[in-house]
Amino acid sequence: MVSSKGRKTLPLQMQWCLNTALIVFVLFCLASSSAFAACHAVSVSGAGSANGTSWSNAYAGIPGTLMRGDTYYFADGKYGAYTFSQADSGTTVITFQKAQSYNYGRTSDGCSNDISAGWNASTMGAAQAIFTSTGRAFSVTADYLTVNGNGTTTGPLCGGSPGSTVTAEPATPSDCGFSFVGAGGTTSGALNLIYFYGATNLTLKYVELIGSGTNNISGSGGFEVFAANNTNYFTLTHAYAHNSGCVYIQDVGSNSLVDHSYFWGTEVYGAPGSSPCHGQAEFEGSSVNNGVRSNNVYRDITGSAVWTFAYPAGVNNNWQFYNNVIYYSSPQNTFGGVTDGILGCFNTGVQCTNFTLLQNTIVNNLTNDAFGGPSFAGIDDENGNGSYIVENNLWYSNPSTNLAFCCSGTTYKEDYNSFLNSPTPGTGSHDVKVASGAPNPFVNWAGGNFNLASDNANWNGRTSLGSSQTVDVNGNTFTTDRGPYQYNGAQGPQSPTGLTAVVK
Repeated sequence: MVSSKGRKTLPLQMQWCLNTALIVFVLFCLASSSAFAACHAVSVSGAGSANGTSWSNAYAGIPGTLMRGDTYYFADGKYGAYTFSQADSGTTVITFQKAQSYNYGRTSDGCSNDISAGWNASTMGAAQAIFTSTGRAFSVTADYLTVNGNGTTTGPLCGGSPGSTVTAEPATPSDCGFSFVGAGGTTSGALNLIYFYGATNLTLKYVELIGSGTNNISGSGGFEVFAANNTNYFTLTHAYAHNSGCVYIQDVGSNSLVDHSYFWGTEVYGAPGSSPCHGQAEFEGSSVNNGVRSNNVYRDITGSAVWTFAYPAGVNNNWQFYNNVIYYSSPQNTFGGVTDGILGCFNTGVQCTNFTLLQNTIVNNLTNDAFGGPSFAGIDDENGNGSYIVENNLWYSNPSTNLAFCCSGTTYKEDYNSFLNSPTPGTGSHDVKVASGAPNPFVNWAGGNFNLASDNANWNGRTSLGSSQTVDVNGNTFTTDRGPYQYNGAQGPQSPTGLTAVVK
């Protein structure tokens, strides 16, 4: 035994270092364990003891009480309609995640517990988890929810490639792990597939939105994603949304992101005998700021505009629209184009300031709109009090006579745009304006492939933009080209050819 006189005490500085190291190690361990969420298995009919601890004991549907911070894996099947209302716990997120053959609740998938016992990829991870209703398929009244379909498509949609018609499924539906379906008919089309009420911080990715193609309320209705009281901090990525009755996204508020998604078809006439809906891809009916719409495809959008801001006396500030493709199918659909432009800011007192429209492609805009008048392929700032930067965009083969930047009093910084086989309103010294006879820039735009087929002076000569606009849709660094794609000699896989749009 060593006497107290024989013991040697470590220097104070060394003691402090060791204690500090111990504290750091403990904190690291705690942080590491908290990085892995507890996971739960959910199926339509359930299994075993139905407590969610494994696929052999899957919950029978979504449990009534959810744990904040946890991840709920969903098997294939139809889950009907659902309302998410779990009380907040600070900013802690609940995640709904589609089980896939490559990710179904193992510790290697990021779970703190392993739920893989009883897993069957052919019956649980080969199709979609579907929410469907003749009314609201999915309602959200609480904050901090992520719905992750767990797909892998890298392009601007999920499902690999769009369906052959506006109503058809994408090539690989399971890649859009969650599907929200409007099951209504011509007089009862789905109203608000996804409905947010006073909720914030909501994320949807790798999801399919399937509308009924009809507008079921006179003058309005048929919204795919609708937020009452504004959502704020809404994120939608890798969505495939098609056959909307009226509007895809409405009133989601400030600080929103829609990225790498595909929107095909809006039907604005409504059910027989009803008033037409003023359709668009997106409508913001309040004062909203800091929105980003990037790397998306907007196909056969009819009605007022692709993006519409129309809240009376509302001021909308700092919106970015870049790397998007806006086009109309060939042969063209029967409902026409948009009345007011690809971007519209109108109604009494509305103001849109610090808006940027950068490196987008607009192709085959129609000569007629959905309401019988001429179509408009530019920007309509009705009150003449907004401010816009319009650069590095590529307009090609737009027969519309209304490609313009309107209206008097609006401030435009417009340059470095290409207007090919289209009206040529640009006034910038670096604009390229070829009213007819310009070559086709694209590999196969009618088949949905907007990669550039070559470099050409008609679409070269970009100006440098902000850090968020330095890469194209494919992730290539921009060096020369306008529009959302940089030519690099490699075109990648092409989308299916010969597709036609038949909106019913």
